[in-house]
Amino acid sequence: MSILSVLKYIAFTITALVAFLGNWIFEFTVTSNIEGEKELTEAGKIGFVIAGIGFVLTLVLNFFEDRQKAQEDKEKAQKEKDLILSLEWITQVLLEVKKNTSKEIQNSIREKMDTLSMESSISSVLKTNPRLAKIFGNISENIRGKDGIIEFIEQQHPNRKFNDKNIYILASFSLRHFRVSDEPEKLEIIKRILEAFEADIIALHEIDDIEIINLIRINLRDYEVLGTKKFGRMIPLLLIKKSRVQLYGLQHHIKGNFTRIPVIQTVIMEDKKFDIVNVHLKSNFGGSEEGIARRTLEIDELFKWIESRRTKDPLVVFGNFNTNLNSPELKKFIENGGLFATEDIPDDVSTFVRKTMMEEYGLRRTTHFYLDDEASTYYIPRSALVYELAKIFPYMTENQIVDKISDHNPVLIPLEIK
Repeated sequence: MSILSVLKYIAFTITALVAFLGNWIFEFTVTSNIEGEKELTEAGKIGFVIAGIGFVLTLVLNFFEDRQKAQEDKEKAQKEKDLILSLEWITQVLLEVKKNTSKEIQNSIREKMDTLSMESSISSVLKTNPRLAKIFGNISENIRGKDGIIEFIEQQHPNRKFNDKNIYILASFSLRHFRVSDEPEKLEIIKRILEAFEADIIALHEIDDIEIINLIRINLRDYEVLGTKKFGRMIPLLLIKKSRVQLYGLQHHIKGNFTRIPVIQTVIMEDKKFDIVNVHLKSNFGGSEEGIARRTLEIDELFKWIESRRTKDPLVVFGNFNTNLNSPELKKFIENGGLFATEDIPDDVSTFVRKTMMEEYGLRRTTHFYLDDEASTYYIPRSALVYELAKIFPYMTENQIVDKISDHNPVLIPLEIK
């Protein structure tokens, strides 16, 4: 109710109250003994004045209320007109888009709308799903981004202090057949984990359809998303933080007989160039002998590109190697010099969520970070960090973690670049 309406009711009440008092309590008029005419009493004079004020006030308030209502009706009509024009314009634009754009762009528009719908759905689910809210809380509490990394490396090097500006974080995370048809809940969990890394470069693996790439671009706008020309199942991606890492030149498109083509990009960090390679080598699916032979071939193909580089910028090869560090197919990396940062991971820590991977397949760690001689000078020893999902979400079973998140634990390493 508006202030004008309240005042009008008050004025009406005063007028009615004066009439009531005049009829039942006070005498507002008396009859003259001489001429028989009625005269106002003192109470009548006061009541007359009050009634007059109430009447005038009612007229004034009615005038302003009518004026205000007319203005509101005018504004409402204008908004409705603007809305109609906007809808007509949007309809024309969408028809033009449908007519003149490729199917890929139309799909991208549809996916953006799906993403907005998903975000709205997640927001409403959080209000009614305490379990999901608990998962999100665990992510922010246990994956503390750059502050957590610096705290970890300062524990390993208590006599040193590190400037966060000079710390660049590289992360690798295999997402186990990540696809757009997954539940919105899983998409949001993965998004929040990736954001919590605060990593400068992220290697992702097992992206199972091109639509999920568009969702990643929409939801992680701070990152440049790089893939390969060949799309299919188990796609590897490189995410490059735009505000911290500069792309140098065009993306390298390597040729060779790869199960999954590596993603390669030269970048600049603190005015220094690095060649960054995200690999996802062949697994032992189909047999260990075939897996070893295939990985050996893929590594040979990769080294043809490494040896053909015109400049010998620091080289980092990281991702899912699908084999342990002591495997013979990694011999070529060892011969090339440098180091595997994942050698620093404690023996009792696995990059797998499932404990049976060691028991059944002899695999403990398959996510690795190889740094050549030049790149290894920027690596801070004993700083490779595995975020064990089973410890972050202790109330979830292995199967729940695999289903809702991944069967791989994310691995991060810091580089100190001055």
